[in-house]
Amino acid sequence: MLKKRIKNFLRRYFQIVAAPALDETKADIIRKSIRLMTAANINSNTFHDYKGCNTGKSVVLVGAGPSVNKFKTLENCIYVGLNRACLIDKVKFDYLFTIDKSGVDKIYSEFGNYDCVKFVGDQNLGSAFQIPESEIYKWGKIKRYITDAGMGIPSKYSLHIESEPLGNFNSVSLQAMQFILYTNPSKIYLVGIDCSSAGHFNQKQDTTEEHAKRMKDRGEDLFQWADLTQRFWYELKEFADQYYPDTEIISVNPVGLRGLFKDLDQ
Repeated sequence: MLKKRIKNFLRRYFQIVAAPALDETKADIIRKSIRLMTAANINSNTFHDYKGCNTGKSVVLVGAGPSVNKFKTLENCIYVGLNRACLIDKVKFDYLFTIDKSGVDKIYSEFGNYDCVKFVGDQNLGSAFQIPESEIYKWGKIKRYITDAGMGIPSKYSLHIESEPLGNFNSVSLQAMQFILYTNPSKIYLVGIDCSSAGHFNQKQDTTEEHAKRMKDRGEDLFQWADLTQRFWYELKEFADQYYPDTEIISVNPVGLRGLFKDLDQ
């Protein structure tokens, strides 16, 4: 079944992307094809067993936006944390996601030693973005995943995350959402997903000014990032409405996402 899905995915790739790309070298096309096959293999091992595992349950996705300080914990929920959210002590996370070096490079030890299932992505975008393998090896047993970053194709939300690369976009929150939707929960609560330029809840780790400078050094703009992230969340809503209409998405103490999903102010 997996081999058939890989063949179908590669055929779609060559029809949509590779065939019209007459200015690309054969080596580039082959390299992208190999990465697609690698993604299918790695993501199958990582995600296959999670399909539909949260049916009928509620999942809380926790980011590092300042609004997380207002959050009052919800009972009987599955908790998924992003990057430095692992520093939040009022919840116990079941899963953590990270992919970008800037999200965890000041807390490698805390993230790596956290006792839960940890999903670690591959940016494939250079040393300014990539978490070094030498650090990841210290984290013990983790689950790896591949996104479409660096493939030369537009990011797209993935339905079959067990056989396709996840859509990378510009935020690990959107990668985590593809996983959470794949588990088919009845409700998803968004906490600390502020999509703003206000920095993080833990300023000791990275002040707003430090965060802005870091992004500038990487050729990114903090305000543009916030605008893009909001746009990608609107696209995520369309994806969720199409494939998971029975999953209710709720923004807790929303900032940039206010009015997009159901709002819950605590």
